[in-house]
Amino acid sequence: MKKKSALKVIAYILVCAMILPFTTNNTTKAANTTWKITNKYRSTLEKGYQTKFDTNGVIYGFYKGKVALMNGITGKLIKVTDFTNYNEIRKNKYNSNIDAIVTKKVNGKLYFGVIDKVGNTLIPGNKYTEIYYMDHGFRAVDGNNTYFIDRTGKILYTYEMDDVIEEYEHCFVIYQPTYPEHRRNMKPISAECKGIFDYEGNELPSIPDEDKTATSLYWVQYNTIIHDIRQKSESEMRETISDEKYKKTEITTDVTPNGNCYIVHATLQSDNPINQYYLYKMNGEKIGNADQIIEVIDKDAVVLRTIKSEVKNKVNEKIVTNAMLIDTDTYQEQSDTEFTNYDEYELGDIRSFGKYLIFYYDGGDGTNNNIGLYDAKGKLIKKYNSMNVINNCCLELDNNIYNSNMEPLNLKGYLLNVNDADSEFSFEHADLLYNRISESKVQVSFLDDSLKIITKKTFKDKSNTLDFLDYKILKNNTGVYLRYQVGKVYTDIVIDRTGKTVYSYSHNDPNINLYFQSSGTKNYIGCSKIKYISNIDTLQKVKHLSIKNTGEGELTVKWNAIDGVTGYELQYVNGDDVRRYSTKSNSIILKGLEKGAECQIGIYALIEGDGIYDWGSSTYRDVTITK
Repeated sequence: MKKKSALKVIAYILVCAMILPFTTNNTTKAANTTWKITNKYRSTLEKGYQTKFDTNGVIYGFYKGKVALMNGITGKLIKVTDFTNYNEIRKNKYNSNIDAIVTKKVNGKLYFGVIDKVGNTLIPGNKYTEIYYMDHGFRAVDGNNTYFIDRTGKILYTYEMDDVIEEYEHCFVIYQPTYPEHRRNMKPISAECKGIFDYEGNELPSIPDEDKTATSLYWVQYNTIIHDIRQKSESEMRETISDEKYKKTEITTDVTPNGNCYIVHATLQSDNPINQYYLYKMNGEKIGNADQIIEVIDKDAVVLRTIKSEVKNKVNEKIVTNAMLIDTDTYQEQSDTEFTNYDEYELGDIRSFGKYLIFYYDGGDGTNNNIGLYDAKGKLIKKYNSMNVINNCCLELDNNIYNSNMEPLNLKGYLLNVNDADSEFSFEHADLLYNRISESKVQVSFLDDSLKIITKKTFKDKSNTLDFLDYKILKNNTGVYLRYQVGKVYTDIVIDRTGKTVYSYSHNDPNINLYFQSSGTKNYIGCSKIKYISNIDTLQKVKHLSIKNTGEGELTVKWNAIDGVTGYELQYVNGDDVRRYSTKSNSIILKGLEKGAECQIGIYALIEGDGIYDWGSSTYRDVTITK
């Protein structure tokens, strides 16, 4: 049985939000549901603009050369705007807002604006020459300044040179880093915290308690606690050096937040580098140090491991003698764990699974071996030979599947995950269970994100040509949608929770799409033929790159604009001095460069959005800065 990536299929299924949403599971009986199927229609839109997520039933596209929005069920236009092109469409990760950055030309100059999910203009296209998404708003550029603005256009902050904004759920932090001269790829030597603000633009005295973690405090404490723990770790490591030739050797330190703690990785830079790890609380109090540290995946916790050398059969071997599990949120310690019982001393991975921990070693060939299941205190329960984590909620160990309570799930067949990492859509982590029941038939069970069966369907498939493309659990507990392909024929099918086929349509045109809308117990299905613009297949190399030394330490870089891209990335390389820039226009001015530098400028176009990232081939040019 083949399995295609949804990226290869030009099928975009847009599912409207429910008035009464709830979680689907196999223990809930379907409500009394009525289905209404609208006639198949050709799109009012001349072309559609592809999206990678649930747009709540809105189809984005173009009508008479203008950006327009259409209802996916009725085919009626929602709104036609005065913008002429899309730049990006994204869904806000904190709320239900779906905003599109759009563009239009005014007197030959390109301006950016923002519209909401029904086409209303939030930010008009008459001021900003570039607009970028941020988590809680936008970064906008006009001819004079760069601003952090909210979705109403209110200016929350005006950037100064080298300012950086870090966003958290309830506040944002502004800091200004200072780098070693001509070595901007290194960590900042200092960072001035210029302020903490809420999303109304009000300055706050400190990080709010609900946002306070080592991550949010990192730049606030960079010149104080972060500086101090780096110095302490370097000094402590230097005291352990007994070999005179290494007494003055450089020790580098790197700090990583984890929960409410900071991890300091200190490295003695020699032909055979020596590493030591230190763990501190957010207030700078040391918790411990070790030869190795493993950060637990999907949990704020670390394991500190002590290594010693031991001679076995005249061979010097390294073994783990102690492993301490520490919760980096609560600082609770489990000192006598069994994360020491591997033959290898190499760094393995530990991940959280329900109330359990899994310790495994990557064999380097894509397989996981030496797998151990541990309790919350780090005590070994059992070892396994193979492992696969499914949707972060189920675990396959030695071909048996368990839920987060380690209860076995009796699933017969081959588990097919349609939601691969490179898929077009996010299918709510849903899966299909494929089970051949005869020579000519397969039974497909439709599963939710916890692998509970929603409904089942039997398909004819004698020659293993059934190719599943898209799968979606419908809202309102009504059933599932599936798109599959046999040969050149696509079939879109809707199945209710009893296994009954509500709607089925077969065709050989990948531009045919189904759209769904539900309201209470009424469910609507619309079918339309829409040709979508696909920028990914035609992403071009930047052409006609022009670089001029227009001022002291200044380069002006220009190139031909590429239609349909979301922006450009530029890289300046002068030995160890590596700087990266991003822009949505087709020109940029680089300042603060070294006179006499023989540097290289590289640039490429990219398409970036929610669930997609692609870029064209780079264009490079060697340049000497003479001014």
